[in-house]
Amino acid sequence: MITSRLASANFIKKYSSLYEFFIKGEGYWRLSDAIASGLALVSSFLVLSLLSVHEFGLYQLVLAFIGLVGGFIVIDSFDGIVAVEMRHYLNSKRADLAEGILREYACVKVLVVTIVTAAIFFASDLIAGRYGADISLFVKIASLFLIIDTLQSLANIFLKVIFSFVYFFGSTVREIVKLVFLLGWMFRGEVGIATILMLNIFGWAAALIFTLGYFLKFYRAAFKPPQEFDLDGQYFSIPAYKQREWYKIKLLLNVLKKHGFWTMGRYLFSKATKNTTPWLIKFFINTEAVAIYALAINLIDFVEKFFPMNMLGWIMMLKINKKEELNRIFSKAVKYVVYWGVALGFLSMMFVPFLIRWILPKYESALPLFKFMILALPIFGFYKVMKAQLLVLREYKILALRIVFESMVMVGILVALLPVIGLIGAAVAYVGVYITRVLFSYPALIRSHPYLRLSFKELARFDKSDKEFLVRFWQQLISIVGSYWTRLRFK
Repeated sequence: MITSRLASANFIKKYSSLYEFFIKGEGYWRLSDAIASGLALVSSFLVLSLLSVHEFGLYQLVLAFIGLVGGFIVIDSFDGIVAVEMRHYLNSKRADLAEGILREYACVKVLVVTIVTAAIFFASDLIAGRYGADISLFVKIASLFLIIDTLQSLANIFLKVIFSFVYFFGSTVREIVKLVFLLGWMFRGEVGIATILMLNIFGWAAALIFTLGYFLKFYRAAFKPPQEFDLDGQYFSIPAYKQREWYKIKLLLNVLKKHGFWTMGRYLFSKATKNTTPWLIKFFINTEAVAIYALAINLIDFVEKFFPMNMLGWIMMLKINKKEELNRIFSKAVKYVVYWGVALGFLSMMFVPFLIRWILPKYESALPLFKFMILALPIFGFYKVMKAQLLVLREYKILALRIVFESMVMVGILVALLPVIGLIGAAVAYVGVYITRVLFSYPALIRSHPYLRLSFKELARFDKSDKEFLVRFWQQLISIVGSYWTRLRFK
């Protein structure tokens, strides 16, 4: 039984098993994502109806500009590193160091983003003479997103590290508030770009207030001595509190010296090569082919969301220091996602073409690409499990070199095949990239961590342990659904 407690605080719920932890986590995430996505769709429709085509174009350009600037604030690339380091410290019974690195990172990140935001805010006056005062105002308003997003990300790091599902619902709160303000403003009069940007700010601010409320509540309990954190009868996380040594140790600097180069290189190289494929398609074929490719990619992205991968990294973080259990989680996860990828591929082949011919018949030409890309689904699952494992084990060098290698493979395939076989060459490149990821990452992972070596004979066999796993998983799922259904009935 998992009896997760920090001191006398019971804000981390008690879970009867890792099955319950996984199922509830996936359920909460998918519920919050579905609500937020649905509300965002309604808001987008209202914005489209309120703005002219020209105004909507300006609105998107302002958001794109802020997104571009935010994308190149490389400090964001260290969020994952800090979260993993905190989890390692907590598992090593050093809550003081976990608190220390979070504080150090928060100071540095807020300082960097504040400087960038101030630069954008005041530099917007310089473009007023050329592009108009309105554009300057829009950029000033939108620059506030950077500060809010930074504070939100810092709170999310902490909440994720202590395994709180609260941060899943930040986006839901944001979209609810945004839509309520948007509907209210519609009845007051004319709505312009500046108003819509401000309403977006209100939504983001509400999400931040929601998240920070839980952050402050949990933070005081998480780093309050003495504390213990129990999983399956073993204390693994926060025992007796040690003296606050974090301010004497340059924790963040030490981490950046060790992992910063590879993390930053991976981040920047990924940003630089992210949109290579559409431009190569335009160069070798035409603009219409880019639209067809984009639809195929959107379809495959939609299908990939049905992989239950969101809680896997959390569970791996729970078991960071336990090699035998980590090996069992890794091997079982690879086995089941590969099987799930095959099943999902067959289902997608059956239903997606039907939906496209019904809803978007003019884009039927995207289906051959989609059908070819479906072949990558089992490999996609394998790679996602491996990526989660690499991140938890801090193998940032492998992840960085993988991006460089796969980018060369992708460009090579596109340049070689697009002029010869047309757009289907892009689908070949898509599948080739995932094959490359596995062929590059798995041997590198095994060289560093031999205990994670997979037995492909066992992967192909469905034995008693698999049956027991599926039975327990199904029983836990039914139990959770039944308990929620009972609560709803008697409310």
